[in-house]
Amino acid sequence: MDKYDWFIVVASIVLLSITFFLGFIVLKDQETSWDRRLKNHFNKIEKNSLITLMSKVTKFGNVETLMMICIPIVFFTVSQHNYVAASAIIMSVLLSVVSVHTLKFVFRRKRPKIIRDINHFGYSFPSGHSCVSMSFYLTIAYVLSYGYQFFFVTMLISILFSLMIALSRVVLGVHWFTDVVIGIFIGLICAYWSIYMFRMNYYFSFIFG
Repeated sequence: MDKYDWFIVVASIVLLSITFFLGFIVLKDQETSWDRRLKNHFNKIEKNSLITLMSKVTKFGNVETLMMICIPIVFFTVSQHNYVAASAIIMSVLLSVVSVHTLKFVFRRKRPKIIRDINHFGYSFPSGHSCVSMSFYLTIAYVLSYGYQFFFVTMLISILFSLMIALSRVVLGVHWFTDVVIGIFIGLICAYWSIYMFRMNYYFSFIFG
């Protein structure tokens, strides 16, 4: 690993420390002032174009949607014998899902009072949609566009789209603001290590032989 990779190792440890520190604080206080203000603000919004848009955007972070996107791409990369790309994509999902749900179980933070019929499951902190979407879409964009002229545009679009999915969870009232922020950063870390595996040409030999 080079110096930048070691920097990410340190950043990962720092983020994990902050997550545990913040997690144990929110367990006591349940919500921060930012959480409360944003929740009250968005709860006042009635059915309008913003809510309609966010209701559609948030579905791209649902498990079923991610699988509908992930499975065909993985099968395609495998058919092209691109086992490194397939492994990186699988890694992005597994690493983010395991990380976020382990933390959810540790902290067991209750969700805001849900006032809209929006897909939600389990505990609140950190946000699964935010984490998995950031990890998955960023990794997908990287492995499929790396080496092409539109690489940076694709990466930018994937980041902005993932941020929209994260924002939708706050707008729709199914997550606290702090859930989403930590979820985003954990997703970025998961994406980095999935991409690192791709850069190192590593693949799951026990799966693909």
